[in-house]
Amino acid sequence: MKDDVVFERIAEALLCDYSSVYYVDAVTNEYVVYSLDPEFRSLKIDFKGVNFFEQLIPDCEKVVHPDDRHVFKEDIQKEKLLRDMDGRDMQNITYRLMINGKPVWHQLRLIRGIGRENDYFVLGVKNIDEQYRL
Repeated sequence: MKDDVVFERIAEALLCDYSSVYYVDAVTNEYVVYSLDPEFRSLKIDFKGVNFFEQLIPDCEKVVHPDDRHVFKEDIQKEKLLRDMDGRDMQNITYRLMINGKPVWHQLRLIRGIGRENDYFVLGVKNIDEQYRL
């Protein structure tokens, strides 16, 4: 078996649980957003960006519930994440996105990875509205 094929299949299986996954380079702030293409059941790159933490502010103004924007403007900023996650591998954050004018509960699973040659964050976005409202 080829390692690339195995890795891709594992990533696709894990991504089924998330609406999107962000990979953020913690040194350069560059990022890539992946989602699962439902038609082909394969990973696709939705977009790439230059500065995740800078772009987060205007994006949250557009789609995050006003009462939850502080999470993105304050808590999910690079220096605070580096400080808060020192010694921790993962944290979960619950917030509301405004979809069609209605608040929909989501969970962000934030994982920090430190490799031999890089430092990065992986953020998985999951719609938990149905479970949250039970």
